[in-house]
Amino acid sequence: DASSIMTKKAFDAIGGFGTDRSTSYEDWELFASLVLEGFTLDVIPERLFYYRHQGQGFSRITSPVENQKRVLNAFYRHSNKINFNGIMQNILVPLFYAKQPKSELREV
Repeated sequence: DASSIMTKKAFDAIGGFGTDRSTSYEDWELFASLVLEGFTLDVIPERLFYYRHQGQGFSRITSPVENQKRVLNAFYRHSNKINFNGIMQNILVPLFYAKQPKSELREV
């Protein structure tokens, strides 16, 4: 979820939260923008509150495709700083294969 602590300097450096009110994932967009601007994220590895999802929550009723596009646009805005080949080879491809049942994988 969007619960986080950051300095005002970091928040202002990326322009804060996006203003699109028709999609969700504004927290992912914010975190992606922070990292792409050179800030470091850290995670507290313990549960600090109870978070529940409801069927009619905003992130459940908005378009999953449009929500993802919102996050991807953060990367597009910083495309001059991104090594896309490295992302594909080191993150996306291994994640894809890790999520596939072994019965569906075939040698190429």
